Amino acid sequence: MSDTPSDLEFVPLAADDDETVGQWLSLLADAAESGPRAAPPCTADMTGSLRFAPPATALDDWVVRSGGRVVGALRLALPDGAPSARVDQLLVHPGLHRRGIGRALHDH
Repeated sequence: MSDTPSDLEFVPLAADDDETVGQWLSLLADAAESGPRAAPPCTADMTGSLRFAPPATALDDWVVRSGGRVVGALRLALPDGAPSARVDQLLVHPGLHRRGIGRALHDH
């Protein structure tokens, strides 16, 4: 039996979706607080990265919702000319680890 929530909704993360971006930023902050000591994510930098990818790189951002709330996020980096994409970020809300959400997001 799996603890993976049955109501997962996969949504592309768009810079103009203020509500989802706000929930994504909260997820980033929660993940930073629960992990190794590091500087918290810069809201302006992260929001800006949704509008302006690094040079010669495309970003593909997704979030997964459960119960209407963002519970996970995936960022793929696609460097120009590279044969494959790389997972730049894969996050699951700290209170929901080990429930298959990250795997489901990665598989999606």
